[in-house]
Amino acid sequence: MPQALKHFFRTHIFIIPLLAGLAMPLFFLRFVNYEFNPADVNDQGLHQRIAINLAHEGAFSGAAGPLKPFCPVRPPLYPLLLALIMKLSGSSWFFIVRAIQVLLHLSTIWLIGRIALLLYDGSRLAAFTAALTAALIPHTALIALDLMSETLSIFLLVASVFLVLRAASAPGYANHILLGICAGLLILARPVFMLLLPVLWAYLIIHSPARKDALLKICLSAAAVIIMMLPWMVSSSRVLHQVRAFQNTGVGFNLMGGIFRSYPFFARDMRSAAYEFGADRAARELLIRTIKPDYLGLSPKDIDLSLPEVRRLIAVSFMIYADAWREEPPDPELVMNADLFLKKAAAVWIRSHPGEYLPVLIKNLDYLLLQRYQPDIYQDLMQRSFQVPDYIKYLLYALFLAGVISSKKKGRTAAAVLPLIVILYLVSIYLPMGNMPRYFFPAYPLMALMLPMLLLPAKPKELPHPL
Repeated sequence: MPQALKHFFRTHIFIIPLLAGLAMPLFFLRFVNYEFNPADVNDQGLHQRIAINLAHEGAFSGAAGPLKPFCPVRPPLYPLLLALIMKLSGSSWFFIVRAIQVLLHLSTIWLIGRIALLLYDGSRLAAFTAALTAALIPHTALIALDLMSETLSIFLLVASVFLVLRAASAPGYANHILLGICAGLLILARPVFMLLLPVLWAYLIIHSPARKDALLKICLSAAAVIIMMLPWMVSSSRVLHQVRAFQNTGVGFNLMGGIFRSYPFFARDMRSAAYEFGADRAARELLIRTIKPDYLGLSPKDIDLSLPEVRRLIAVSFMIYADAWREEPPDPELVMNADLFLKKAAAVWIRSHPGEYLPVLIKNLDYLLLQRYQPDIYQDLMQRSFQVPDYIKYLLYALFLAGVISSKKKGRTAAAVLPLIVILYLVSIYLPMGNMPRYFFPAYPLMALMLPMLLLPAKPKELPHPL
C-alpha cells in the first residue's frame, strides 16, 4: 500500500467503518425487490397511509376511506418526515427515504466513533473498533431499508448520548440546548424514551463540577424538550380534547401482549372473541361502549379477572386496539380507552399473580434478546444459512459482556457507565411487555462501545499528589 494511502487511512479513522456501513445496506438492497404496500396491516403499511393522508389532506390518520380519524397508536415524527419527503420528491419518495435512512445509519456509525473518542480519552484504536463493530451489525443495516422508525430512533438516541458526554465535559449552554432538541425529537419518534431523560439529566448533574450551573443548564435542556413537544401536544389535544402527547399509548396493549404470550387461557379467550366478533367490528365496539357507562373511569377494583365477561372484554379491547392498524380504524378515543382498560387489567393480573409473573418476564426477555429476527430477505438471500445474522448478534452479546467484565479489571468502569445505563433502560422498559426483537436494535450500536475494552491496556492508576 502506498505511504500516502496509509497516511490517509491513519488520519481518517472512520473511512473504513463508514465504507463497511455503506456496503452492508447496499449488499442487502441488491436482493430487496419488493415494494411495500400501504394496505399492509403492519407498521410499514400504517406509516405509508399516515404519510399519504398528511401529504394530501393534512390529516394524521391511517384510514384509507373518506373518513380520516386521528391515529393515536403511532408517534408523529416519522410519518411527518415521510409526508414531507412525499410532498417534495413525488413518485421517487421511496428511494429518497431509503437514501436518507442509509445516511442516518452512517451518521450513527460516525457518532459511535466520536463517543468512543470521548469515553476512551481520545484513543483512535477505540474509536475505530467501536465504529467498525457498529457498521458490521446486519440488523441495523437491513432495517435502514424498511419504512420503520428504528433507524431514525437509533440515530437520535446515539446523538443524545453523544451530546450528554459533550455537555458533561464542555463549558457553555449549547450542548445542553442541542440535547433538549435531540431528546425532544427522540420522544416524538419513540415515546418510550421519555423516562430516559431524567436519567440522562441525573448523569449530567453527577458529572458536573458546578451543581447550580448544571441545574440551570438542565432547565434549558428541559425547556428545549417542551418546545419541541409543544406543537404536537396542541394539535393532538385539539383532536382528542385532552393533552395526550405525553401518554405512551400502547402500554396496556403491550403489557397484556406479554401476558397473552405466556398464558394459554388468555389465548383461548382471544380465539373465542375472534370467533364471536372477528368479522363484526361494530359489535365489539358496541360491547366496549356499553359495558360501563363510564368506560374511561373504570377502576382496577372493578376488574375481576375470574369473571368470563371481564376476560371477554380484555380480549375484545385487545382486538380493538389492533384494529387501529387497519384501513378503517376505530374512533381514536375508543382505541385509547381500550388501551387504558388493558393497562388496568394487566396491573390487576400482575398484583394478583406475583409468583406467576416471573415466567412472563423471563419469556419476554428471551423474546427481546434471543428471538430470531428473520425477514424474508435473510431466507431468500442465504437459504440454509439465514441464521448467520442472528449468530452475529449472539457474538455481539458475548463480546459486549466480555467488555463489561474487562472494564472492571482494567479500571475503565467510568467509560462503561453511560452506555450501560441506556442499554439497561431498554431492557427494563421492554421487559414487562410483549415485545419484538427489533425493539432492542437501539442497544446494538451502544454495545459496540464495549468492544474496545478488550483491546486497550489497563488504565494507568493516578499517582497520589505529592505533599
